[in-house]
This record gives sequence, structure tokens and C-alpha cells, in this order.
Amino acid sequence: MNRLITCEKNYFERRSKMSKFCLKCGAENKDEAQFCEKCGYEWNTQTKAQNHKNGIIDKLFYKIDKKTMQRRVSKGKTILMIMIILFILLIIIGSMSPSTPQTNPKITDLSIQSEGYGAYSVSGTLTPDKDYDYLEMVVVFYDDSGAVIDKSPLVWNMNDIQKDQIVKINGNAYVNGDSTPSKAEVYILDSAFGGNDLSDAIYNQTITI
Repeated sequence: MNRLITCEKNYFERRSKMSKFCLKCGAENKDEAQFCEKCGYEWNTQTKAQNHKNGIIDKLFYKIDKKTMQRRVSKGKTILMIMIILFILLIIIGSMSPSTPQTNPKITDLSIQSEGYGAYSVSGTLTPDKDYDYLEMVVVFYDDSGAVIDKSPLVWNMNDIQKDQIVKINGNAYVNGDSTPSKAEVYILDSAFGGNDLSDAIYNQTITI
């Protein structure tokens, strides 16, 4: 039994000391061997050759990784530049796209006549550009200096007007006081009692009185 244990101990001690393998012939060598016990190849030469080989491989992979990274960065920049150019083109195309032209009702033969005592008759012919649920007229009177004398809301109004329908306008406007207007602004609005905000008017025209 003791002999078996001794043999095993010697075997493992021998194996622990023979852990190097020759890079030329593949023979197993002791750790402290300077030359291959089989082919005589110098171990330091093998180590230097292997280190040199490993250095070349490291440098090669470093160059490959560096080039790969550079390509990825360059590709990323190219994609970003393309996206920016496409975004700018979309903005330019959007600004150049023809917008839907705003059409207004057509009014012909529009006139304002004094009826005396501050009363004025307003007449004309309206041709709608589209269907309207409601339309109303507001008239603002001005003197020679351009100052507002008076404003007449709801001079004329009408419901359910069809596109291209011929509509005869006949309304009455009034000026309070003794001032005589020299001109008037006629506004058409498509909202009820919209005379407080004439900026929403869909039509306006200046008439000399």
C-alpha cells in the first residue's frame, strides 16, 4: 500500500514539473528547461517567437477594431447628416406646397344712399363662394378726417345661403348726430352678432358716400 502511494506521489511530482510543451515539436518539458529535451530547440527562442507572434496578432486586431470603430462612427455621422437633410427638405417642401386659396363671397353693385335724418339704404348683389349657414352685414361710417362717426350692426342678415345663389341685399344703416359721413366700410361676417370683432370678416369694401 505504501509503495502505491509513493508511486502516485512521484508520478504527480513528475507531472507538476513537466508543464511546458515545445512549440516546435510539441514535446513535454520541465518548467526550468531552457532547451527542448526532444528536439533541442531553445526555449527562450520559442518564447520570444510566441511573444512576437502574439504582439503582431494584438496589433492586427487593434487595427481591425480601430478601423471598424472608425467605419461605424463615419456611418453614424452619414446617417445623421442624411436625416438632417431630409428634415430640412420636408420643411422646404411644406412651405412651398400651395395652400388652399381663401375664397370670399362676391358682391357687385354695392352702394350706400342717404335717406335723410341719418338713415342710409344699403344695396347690392351677393354671390356666395360656398354654402353658408348665416351671413350678416356691418357698416362703419367715417368723416373726412378718417375718424369713425358711427357703426351700424346687423344692417342685413340671412340664413341658409347656397353656393352661387344670387342674393339681393337690401338693408338700412343709421348715423346718430349731425355728422355727415364721407365714406363707409362694409363688412360681411359668417357669425351671428360678429360686429364686435371685424377682423373675422370674410368680406369688406370701402364705399364713398
